[in-house]
Amino acid sequence: MIDEGNFPAAMVCAVCSQPLNRRIPLNAAGEQVGDVIYTHTKYQVADHEAVPQPRAEHYEEDLTQFCDFCTSTEVRWRYRAPGIQMIVLGEDDDPVGQHHSSSDWAACEPCARLIQRRSKKALLQRALQSLDDDTRELVRETMRGFHEAFFTVLQRGRHRIPRTRR
Repeated sequence: MIDEGNFPAAMVCAVCSQPLNRRIPLNAAGEQVGDVIYTHTKYQVADHEAVPQPRAEHYEEDLTQFCDFCTSTEVRWRYRAPGIQMIVLGEDDDPVGQHHSSSDWAACEPCARLIQRRSKKALLQRALQSLDDDTRELVRETMRGFHEAFFTVLQRGRHRIPRTRR
């Protein structure tokens, strides 16, 4: 789903400088029922609760970044693809949450090459490689949908991400 409205600011954890996921809890009617929830991403281990802070308040070189496609930490490019959101469904197919992606999508060099060539199938295969077999089959269509939405709203150009000083 693509949202044409205002886009939320990208958030990172003030403690560890890692990117955070943003989720809005919804009731069965799709109405917001609580505060926005920020959590560390699935591919990072955190020994603390997420402390959200706008990404803009951090030096880019200090951020821990992951490729939004394959989870590599060798991020080199940032693409602009604003407004993508996902409705999370519960057991009875009722909406229980809404996830907004950041407007900026990070990519490692191999994924960036696939994006530049618009190789959707190869990009999906690369993204699925980091998952175990059971998870891979569970998320294949969801991930394909995210990639389709990404390419639909992808803006021209890209931004080079400087290498970290660490």
